[in-house]
Amino acid sequence: MAVTQGFKYAGYPWNLGSPPMLTVPEKASLSSIAGAVVINNGGYLDDAGADPTAICGVLAENGHNGSSDGDYSANIIATLPFVVFEAQMYHATAASSALAQSMMFTAYEITTSGNYHCIDVANTTNKRVIVVGFKDPIGTEFGRVYCIFNPTVGCNVYAAAIS
Repeated sequence: MAVTQGFKYAGYPWNLGSPPMLTVPEKASLSSIAGAVVINNGGYLDDAGADPTAICGVLAENGHNGSSDGDYSANIIATLPFVVFEAQMYHATAASSALAQSMMFTAYEITTSGNYHCIDVANTTNKRVIVVGFKDPIGTEFGRVYCIFNPTVGCNVYAAAIS
């Protein structure tokens, strides 16, 4: 099994209902798929790539691949505190991606595998997401976990707007 999905909304810890959705204009040529992590680039949504900063959300729909900035807008799930996402763990060696209890409450970097953003189990230097639970059983290779975005990178675009 390999990485087969991007990030998905999983809920609030207190089951408060719908995800916090925003509609934001896209940067030209944004063609990422639903579940991709996106960043703020001059007020427009842009693909985050690997190890992103200025994270503002997760695409709730595919990008539209417009020819100019602002041609289209996309819905995102905002990476606010306490919003829980589901994501897959990744490592180039499948066995090294297996879920372990020691991953709980550990912060990891985000990387890409194919068309998907995922959690890089080999990198705890650039702390982008924090594992807060397991969807799949311990020992599952490329297993799915529940995570929140590190408030210093996943919410900083919102905090910076009001500071």
